[in-house]
Amino acid sequence: MVVVSEEGEDLHPAAERYWLVDPLDGTKDFLAGNGEFTVNIALVDQGQPVLGVVFAPAIDTFFWGAEGMGAWKVTKGACISLYSYPRSASLRMAVSRFHDHPDVYIFATENGVTKRVAIGSALKYGLLAAGEIDIFPRLVGSSEWDTAAGQAVLEAAGGQVLDWHTGKPLVYGKPRRRNPRLLALRVPYSLEEFHLKDYESELL
Repeated sequence: MVVVSEEGEDLHPAAERYWLVDPLDGTKDFLAGNGEFTVNIALVDQGQPVLGVVFAPAIDTFFWGAEGMGAWKVTKGACISLYSYPRSASLRMAVSRFHDHPDVYIFATENGVTKRVAIGSALKYGLLAAGEIDIFPRLVGSSEWDTAAGQAVLEAAGGQVLDWHTGKPLVYGKPRRRNPRLLALRVPYSLEEFHLKDYESELL
């Protein structure tokens, strides 16, 4: 089985089924010692992540999910199934600790976000799946190994990771393994509830 990694030299652009691995997601979190770095492992089939594991060793927590099987959170050996959680009384948005963008705050204002939660690495997708946050706009560059495992977990729990421009699920095997802007949201929230604009274009 082909393995594609941030640390590897061959991106295997023509592979149809492969493992996509990030051995250290959240390097700045690791250096800061905040425990929010992760190991991300995803199985990608025909451009879609169908199985994913997001492991945060410093806090002894991992999330995993698979297409058609569901998603789970395991903390210190205790396993809980992740499912649809009620809507929040106040909309909670994840923001990156070290990869911020001014457009995130425009998005928050236009969409009535009342709480911003700073979270490192792919833990954001796990916390979305667990209903601990509601939405995550990623408006700066990311690579496929940053998102595939988290997307698999979140989708297995009923959520979505969407291309900001097309509104369709994020796909894999793109040139240079780079992602566009994206929007991740948990169930029961839907894309139609949010206003998405190309804010930078309006400023030009």
